[in-house]
Amino acid sequence: MKYQRAFTLIELLVVISIIALLIAILLPALSSAREAARLSSCLVNQRSFAQANIAYSVDQKGWLVRAGHNDPSHLGPGRGFTFPTLQDYLNLSLPVPDNAWVAPSGSAAMLDWLERNPVFQCPSVVSDVPLHYAVNSLDLKEHRSQGTYRELSFSSTPRLSHQQLDDVKNPTKTGLFYELNITTNANPADQITSVGAFDPTHVTYTSPGVPSTNPRTIDVDDPRHGEVTTISYFDGHAEAQRLTDEDAFPVGLLNDKDF
Repeated sequence: MKYQRAFTLIELLVVISIIALLIAILLPALSSAREAARLSSCLVNQRSFAQANIAYSVDQKGWLVRAGHNDPSHLGPGRGFTFPTLQDYLNLSLPVPDNAWVAPSGSAAMLDWLERNPVFQCPSVVSDVPLHYAVNSLDLKEHRSQGTYRELSFSSTPRLSHQQLDDVKNPTKTGLFYELNITTNANPADQITSVGAFDPTHVTYTSPGVPSTNPRTIDVDDPRHGEVTTISYFDGHAEAQRLTDEDAFPVGLLNDKDF
């Protein structure tokens, strides 16, 4: 009578050990691949915002969309809200509801709209905050001529509330959209008009080697992409920027000559 030979306990332990070792080797690689895919998706979002802004400027005779504020006298559709104004250029599946324009009564509708359109969320962020991007709202023309850091105003005068693409003298090096600091902008109600960055204290580093204490852009310790963030520029391109490169990240907020 023949008996089938069974695995010994030692053989089973060896097999289990090999499997555990393979898992330990493969998991970091799989995790890195997933994060690389999320980073790529975030870059696609950023590129979409920048190119939509350029398309908007073509239709509006060179004027760029404003950073925010619910003013019906602002140019173009959307009454000044950055992302709702660009909705026709972002191929959104869900248009913004009419009652979302007026805060605070429209706040819930606006938040629901943001949550239903994933282009406004970075896939690496774990947060209830529905909008994960901030916009450059600095008056670049005034800054270049006077050295001031003034946000585009809420004035009904187009020259004060908007700027033209021609006002941006370094479009390849001047950032347009940034990843939002979720910690300092955690209140969803603050995002109804979109978050604008216009002062050196709003970026990750106020100066080389000196992190901002209350940045509106991504924090140096934010783990969403490891040590990398995404920025889109006025010329329509988007790129990943290392957060550890302290001399480079703030280049996007103003003009490249300022840093």
